[in-house]
Amino acid sequence: MVRRLVVIYTRFSSSLQSPKSCVDQEREVRAGLDKLGIDHSNAVVIRDEAESGTKTYRDGFVQIGEMSRFRQISILAVDDQSRLTRGANALSFLQDIVYHGGRFISLGESIDTDQENWQVMVQVMGIHNSTTISELGRRVKRGQTGRLLGGLTAGDYPLGYEPYFVNPNAALQARRGPKPEKNIRVDETMAQWIRQVFTWFNEGYSIQEIARKLSENKVSRGPKSKGDLWDHHQVRRLLSNEKYVGVWVWGKTKNSRSSSGRVKQIDVPKEDWVRVDREDLRIIDQQVWEKTQLRLEELRQRTGSRTGKKNQSQLSQYSALYRPGLLNGLLYCECGTRMWQCSRVDLHNFACPQARKSRSHCTMTSLVPTQKAIDAVLGAVVTMLKSQKDWRQQIVDSIGHRVEELSKTVPQELEILRKQELELNSQIDNLVQFIASGSIKSGSVAARLGELETQRSEVQTRMSSQELLVDGRITVPTESVIDEELTHMVTILKCDSPQAANLLRRIVPKVTATHVVAIGKKRGYTQIRFRLDGWGAMRVAAETDPKLLKFVDSLCPSSDLEPTHPDEIVVDLGQPTEVDKQSPTIFALRNRGATWKEIEAATGISLNNACTYYKRYKEALERLAKQSSSDSDLDADVEEAIAVNRPPSSENNSAA
Repeated sequence: MVRRLVVIYTRFSSSLQSPKSCVDQEREVRAGLDKLGIDHSNAVVIRDEAESGTKTYRDGFVQIGEMSRFRQISILAVDDQSRLTRGANALSFLQDIVYHGGRFISLGESIDTDQENWQVMVQVMGIHNSTTISELGRRVKRGQTGRLLGGLTAGDYPLGYEPYFVNPNAALQARRGPKPEKNIRVDETMAQWIRQVFTWFNEGYSIQEIARKLSENKVSRGPKSKGDLWDHHQVRRLLSNEKYVGVWVWGKTKNSRSSSGRVKQIDVPKEDWVRVDREDLRIIDQQVWEKTQLRLEELRQRTGSRTGKKNQSQLSQYSALYRPGLLNGLLYCECGTRMWQCSRVDLHNFACPQARKSRSHCTMTSLVPTQKAIDAVLGAVVTMLKSQKDWRQQIVDSIGHRVEELSKTVPQELEILRKQELELNSQIDNLVQFIASGSIKSGSVAARLGELETQRSEVQTRMSSQELLVDGRITVPTESVIDEELTHMVTILKCDSPQAANLLRRIVPKVTATHVVAIGKKRGYTQIRFRLDGWGAMRVAAETDPKLLKFVDSLCPSSDLEPTHPDEIVVDLGQPTEVDKQSPTIFALRNRGATWKEIEAATGISLNNACTYYKRYKEALERLAKQSSSDSDLDADVEEAIAVNRPPSSENNSAA
């Protein structure tokens, strides 16, 4: 036979309440059971501490349900019904207890399932208890809105701020009544780290790298966070929090509860938000903020999900955005393949993956020394940025010419764009109404709606850039301003940092490596070629003014707007050997009838070495002669040299 028990259940809702509440409830329940003549000396006490009454997955509540199902409960006693549950499931839960032979007593409300019409009392109290939660939420929102509009805080402050009492003297006085008012202020110690995070991000550091740096420095994640390990989600939220520029918006979301008491956040209409501008709480400059948001948007475009497609691979996008070296991702082989970095013992080089697969794919046998290539590119770029004044003036002239050209035609074009926007808005509204009414369910209509919205977005972007011209809010940077920016660029490039790699990719979009091989040799040395990208330099110069940057981005790069430096920069990463230099000369002298002593006197090479160089060079030409019948791409100058028994011209040696 199952032993039936008297069960006393107690609960308090929040960790902010006193744990003694359960003891007080138990005392009151026992006193009430004494009045009813019920023995409670062996009663089982079940408690739920710091648990909301709207939840059905509380440990104590679940235990009571299990005991009821196994007919172990004789009497379930509570101080009031809301202690057991505030949900809409009160009646069904108590009906199950009665069905399994139990009895429920709520002493504070005189509810007893042994009395008639107890169901009515349970339902009435259930409605009251469940609506109390929503009413309490409404009152809290009303009070917090008043605090915000009064220049105080609702307690939702992020890292970088600290609370303080508005009236410290009143806070020290122990008295009844409302709590002393609190406000917040900037915590300068933490604010320095916030600014550092924005600086790192704009310098090109990845969000994951920033999180690692913060963890290494044991920067606090907040009073409620455990440990000092940061993750990229927290860093991303920090970078997109507009409170750091003095814009405090409250009430974007609200709680929604399921029947089991589970809570989730749902969006609130924008017109119901509460917005307060607090310039005194600004931590980040507006220009830094706008630059950060542009880069975050770029990351979302490259790594986020797209309509009709799966999420893009984060790993591949990460490697494309954050290269481990200055030239990784920039260096291409002459065959058009991006070169990979490889290492052999202590020698670090770039190699063409196609050449490593098969010589039929690529004949690039030479390796590119990593450090030599980096030094050569940086040296050439720094020299160019420092010395080419004509090129810098061309950047200024290009922007100024475009601004002047557009300012003459912008009023008419702006009027046309506004008419286009009105027409697109009208078409979009008509389609939305048809779709909402259910009269049209065609997929092609929805696709057309997407096309119209895309067109409207493009028109609005063009309008915003042209409105800047109409208002005269664009200032073309002077040559001195660009000089200052380029000098700053030189300083950055000399540092081995993500910022340097990011900057180099903006002004040098591609570096091509070729190999120079002498006739008769299989290996030679490498040569790199690149040009400075004037469009990237224009963007760098325009970053001094966010409005100008937005305008420059709206321009369509074309030949007359892209002041790419006209001269291709060519840097040799090696040099021909003595054999490569002297063999063509010895061959030419010998074929003109010069004696070996005359050759020795003319070249300074010993007789034995001169003879060896001549024989090797002649054998190499003979091998080329045999290949000429099957190789239609053989250099014409080499063919002629073989025919007349003379060396090819020096300028074509590398091609041969």
